[in-house]
Amino acid sequence: MAGRRVRSSRMRELDRLGFPEIAKLYVTRAGSIQGLCQMLFEPRSEGERVGVAPFYAWLKQNNLEGAWRLTVKLRNEMVQEVEILMPEGFDWRRWSFDAQMASAIGGAKEGSES
Repeated sequence: MAGRRVRSSRMRELDRLGFPEIAKLYVTRAGSIQGLCQMLFEPRSEGERVGVAPFYAWLKQNNLEGAWRLTVKLRNEMVQEVEILMPEGFDWRRWSFDAQMASAIGGAKEGSES
């Protein structure tokens, strides 16, 4: 029963937001369907990964599957066309060093906790 309540509350949230807002969030902020659902839905418990099934059910219920496929296609095309501009003078050698140091420090911290 609790699962049905959670699912219906998630469906209501999707209805409240509407397709245009959901598409906007997906294209501009979420980056993935899983990420979108994490943004939209309150987890049932701390650390829960929110599932995507209610989202797909909502799309089907509202006959929005085709519109969603086009939204995903649009985002994928936009991502392929994007050009990343790095700050002038960005030093990749320094970045490499900093990244390696951060990784080594992070690995050392993880090892000391076990």
